[in-house]
Amino acid sequence: MKKRITMSLLFLPIILSITNKNYSNANVRLDFEKVNLIFQEIKTFDSEFSDSTIYETISLSNDVDENDFHLFKTKNNNGHSGYFVLDNNYSFLVSHVEKKDSFPLNDKYYYHSPLSIDTERKQRKESKRDLFTPRIKKAYYQYILPQVDNDVFYSYSSSFGSTMQVNNVPEYYNSPEEYNVFPGGGCSPTAGTMLLAFYDKHCEHYKDIFSYNMPLKHEQNIDLVKYVINKVGECMNTDSNGGTSLPNISSGINLFLEDKGYYSYQMQLEYTTCSSSSDGGYVYLAASSIISQRNIALLDIMIDYDKSKGHTVVLTGVNNYQYSGKSLRVNYGWKDQSVFNIAPNCVYGMHYLGLFK
Repeated sequence: MKKRITMSLLFLPIILSITNKNYSNANVRLDFEKVNLIFQEIKTFDSEFSDSTIYETISLSNDVDENDFHLFKTKNNNGHSGYFVLDNNYSFLVSHVEKKDSFPLNDKYYYHSPLSIDTERKQRKESKRDLFTPRIKKAYYQYILPQVDNDVFYSYSSSFGSTMQVNNVPEYYNSPEEYNVFPGGGCSPTAGTMLLAFYDKHCEHYKDIFSYNMPLKHEQNIDLVKYVINKVGECMNTDSNGGTSLPNISSGINLFLEDKGYYSYQMQLEYTTCSSSSDGGYVYLAASSIISQRNIALLDIMIDYDKSKGHTVVLTGVNNYQYSGKSLRVNYGWKDQSVFNIAPNCVYGMHYLGLFK
């Protein structure tokens, strides 16, 4: 059942919980009050941060300039709990819950995208994906989405913003290695299998996609999930390294469904140029429309400046708050650290089930 909560003005107490211990790249002065306001909102749309505090900050360089981004590490009573990243204008880029610290302070880090922060400096490169012409924006209004169970939907609103989420989405993994079907991970068939299992469990129209019970977690039946991921990969023409071309993601899911006798709804592919705030606004609007109708989608996300390395994830929610702005909640496909919240303008493709009006 849909839930709606109204929050009082006590939502954002300005408690400066940040300990500015260290910067790995430079000693940059930050407005801790702004950072704390953003962190309070992150705690609202991601409850796994609820008992965390910020304990270290790292200034990140990009491929050209120095210190354009800032990473904030968080901890709770159990130790390191995750991180979030803001740019110099305090725009939210990513938050991620993790148990193991990915960024030890003895290294210098470079920011390449919300999902690519590492110790290697990389120059920007042109990409064929830049040549894609976005389809007519707002095209998703032309499609009717499947009817999904009401009880998977959660919503929250206050005077500072709102969150919408679709819960009970299966979580399958392409990392670590024991969950891999393909040597390179096979993110697209893994995400596609999550989408198919979700509709099998929560949509009356698709209740017979599988003759067997797909688990909610990959580890509950590793061999079965790997079997299905392999079959979805065959339909997507996923190569031996786990790579899948963008159009084959949607066409592969359509082929899988047609083999099961489902022809009415079709996976639709929307392109964006993944290069501007206007694209981010379009992605957020489309994602909000899908989530508000209790549906989920597959997103193709840039994980490097050259865009030659993409990753397919499952869209499970949207957030829109006063200080942190608009963000998307996604399942990344990694065991024990799948949940990311990311800025919308790193998305260059969106796949969802729709019935043309």
